[in-house]
Amino acid sequence: MKGRKSVRLLFVAFLAAAAVAGLRAWDTYRLARLPLPSRPEPATPAEKRLAADVRALAGEIGPRSYAHPEGLARAEAHVKRAFTAAGYRVEEQPYTVRPPGISAHAPMRNFIAVLPAASSDAPVLVVGAHYDTALDTPGADDNASGVAALLELARRFKGKTGALEIRFVAYGTEEPPFFGSKQMGSAFHAASLKAEGRRVKGMISLEMLGYYDDAKGSQKYPPLLSLFYPDRANFIGAVSNLGSRDFLKGFAKSFKPTNNLLVVAASLPGWITEIGLSDHKCYWDEGFPGLILTDTSFLRYTHYHMATDTPEKLDYARMADVVNGLEASLTSMLEGH
Repeated sequence: MKGRKSVRLLFVAFLAAAAVAGLRAWDTYRLARLPLPSRPEPATPAEKRLAADVRALAGEIGPRSYAHPEGLARAEAHVKRAFTAAGYRVEEQPYTVRPPGISAHAPMRNFIAVLPAASSDAPVLVVGAHYDTALDTPGADDNASGVAALLELARRFKGKTGALEIRFVAYGTEEPPFFGSKQMGSAFHAASLKAEGRRVKGMISLEMLGYYDDAKGSQKYPPLLSLFYPDRANFIGAVSNLGSRDFLKGFAKSFKPTNNLLVVAASLPGWITEIGLSDHKCYWDEGFPGLILTDTSFLRYTHYHMATDTPEKLDYARMADVVNGLEASLTSMLEGH
C-alpha cells in the first residue's frame, strides 16, 4: 500500500508539473502573438542619451560575451569612456573565468565608478548592471537598457555627496554559462565587499528596464502571483527576497517617477526562482540586502535571449521615467532617509 501511495503521489506531482509547464508555454505563445507596441522617437535629452547608449551597445556592437571577445572589448571601452566622460576615475576589477569546454581561463573585468560619501566610514550602496549578453544576441533590453540607466545615473550624481558611498558597477559576466555560479562579475564584487568588511546599505540590480506594453494580458507571472498583480505590462517592478524587505520598502517609498509610471514593489519568498535571476542574488549570498528593478524580463518580453532583442523595441520615454525614479530614491538615501 505504501508503494502504491508513493506512485500516486509521484503521478500527481508529474501532472501538476506538466500543467504548470503547459500554462507557461501557452503564456509564451500568447504573448508572442500580441502586436508590438508603437514607440515614439526619443524626445527629451535624457531619452536621447539612453537611446544612444542602447544603440551603441546593441546596435553598433551587438553580441558581447566570452565567445565574442571583440564585442566584449568594445562594450568595455564604451562603459569606461562614459564613466570617464562623466568625471569619474574608473576602477577596474579584473577576474578570470573558465568557460565550459575551454581549458584556458578568460580575463574579465568589472568597471566601477565611485561617488564618495561625506564620511569615510559610511555604508556602501551598490547600483549595478551587467554589460554582457547571452550568446549571439544583441541584448538591447537584456541588458543594454540596464547599462544605459546605470551610465545616466552616474552622470546625474557626479559631484554630489552625502550619507552613502555609491558604487556604480558594470559587470562583465552575468549571462550563461556563468549565470548562477561564482564566475558572475557580481559574485566577485560582492565577495570583495565582504572581504573589505564594508557595511552595505543594499544593492540595486538594473536588469531589463526598457519594454512596456499597455495591452490587456501582456504580463505573465510565476504560478498564483497573477492573482495579486496587474495583467498589463505597463509597470516597472522592484522585487526583493524577504530578508531585504526593509531595503525594498525604503527604496519604493522614495522611488518617484515624474510621469506617473506605475511601480509594483514586492518582497517575496526565495523559493520563487524568478526573483533571484540577476546580479542582486550574489549580494544576497554574501548576506547583503538587495533588490532587482526590472520590466520582468521573459515574463513579458518574448524577444528575451533572442536575436530579435533590438533597440527599436524599447520605450525610451518610460526608461527615462525609471531613471527619474531611481534618481529620487538615491537622492533620498544620500540624504540619510
